[in-house]
Amino acid sequence: LLSANRPEWLIADLAILSIGGVTVPIYPSASTRDIAYILEHSEAEWLAVDTLDRIPQLKADGLKGVLVFNRATDEASKGLSVSIHNYPSIVVEGSPAIKSPVAVDPDDLATLIYTSGTTGNPKGVMHTHRNLTEVMLSSFQIIESPEGVTDRFFSFLPLSHVAERVLVEMGAISCGAEVAFARSVDTIGEDLPRCQPTILLCVPRLWEKMQEGIVGKLRSASPMKQFVFKMANVMGGSRAEGSKINASDHAGIFPALADALVGKKLRNALGLSRTRLFVTGSAPTRPDLQKFFASFGMPIREVYGLTENLCCGVLNIEDDIYVDSCGKPFPGNEMRISEDGEIQFRAPWMFTGYYKNEAATREVLSADGWFSTGDLGRINEDGRLLITGRKKEMLKTSNGKYVAPVPIEDSVKGLPLIKEVMMVGDS
Repeated sequence: LLSANRPEWLIADLAILSIGGVTVPIYPSASTRDIAYILEHSEAEWLAVDTLDRIPQLKADGLKGVLVFNRATDEASKGLSVSIHNYPSIVVEGSPAIKSPVAVDPDDLATLIYTSGTTGNPKGVMHTHRNLTEVMLSSFQIIESPEGVTDRFFSFLPLSHVAERVLVEMGAISCGAEVAFARSVDTIGEDLPRCQPTILLCVPRLWEKMQEGIVGKLRSASPMKQFVFKMANVMGGSRAEGSKINASDHAGIFPALADALVGKKLRNALGLSRTRLFVTGSAPTRPDLQKFFASFGMPIREVYGLTENLCCGVLNIEDDIYVDSCGKPFPGNEMRISEDGEIQFRAPWMFTGYYKNEAATREVLSADGWFSTGDLGRINEDGRLLITGRKKEMLKTSNGKYVAPVPIEDSVKGLPLIKEVMMVGDS
């Protein structure tokens, strides 16, 4: 399934699962080499794409056919060695139900999700129908819609990424929500106010760009508006005390004043006036960024997980958000720290292994179901997880001391003129 986000992506995925097939999502931005490898390694029989432009550079000899979401002309199909099927032509309103539904066992393979490894070829993470069911039951306890509310998700992160697929596709199904799609990454700023989501899954870089845009506009505002904004930021900032942010609706008079002066107007301008849950993941979010948005009524809740556990490890879901922590485990998820400081998870939705790679599976998945994440961390007295670094990224100084680069990189990224930082250990 190789396509940008669109309704047909969800429909195709659900159709594949319903007939006992295995969905193999591929990033639209993946290289031709990676796409070819995934198609061959996964033994894919069909390829679903949004446009035929993705096909010419690929070898399609082993495929039975290609499903195209955008109608493909005969001219565009010329020269291809595989049969082309147009989605608009085969989807007809009022189509009869499947006469002989496929019996799917909970432990049947449902999806192969290829991780983008930093070295070597990507690994195919195997998840069963049981895994998808279990993770929906767990996440539903967190995102369940309030009575009388129809939630709306805003889909712009790649659906080929497990977090977007689990939260937006499966989350929407589990709580009966709507899904609005961004036209492209470039139009997010225009599409958000139109869509008005109630649940938003984001990444730190987008929050950074939002803050940069707000601060940039503020520079050209009148002195009075600048003063009011700064005062609201200070008053709303009273939500934060040290590393703790009070994200409740009853945080005191000063946050309420900040909301009345600036918060409501700012959320409306960003298209986030209806948003009740702000979730971010994929990388650490700077503490100053979390405090900035929290001061205007937008508490960012970090989630931490990996493809192997469907991105549902821990989440900062309580009223007290700690900026130095990713939160507590999802319902049903177990967490522990190994002797060498590595974070480990065990859950009913844990992956069953890497496709055709038993050796790699044994390295990270124990016989009793514990998955070693490769990240280092600790669990505090309140049961919250604090990530201290990546196991393979630790730098060792000449006196034998280990240094985690991420906290240092994050502190430097907090400077207004710094966009990206990489700490290098020179031996």
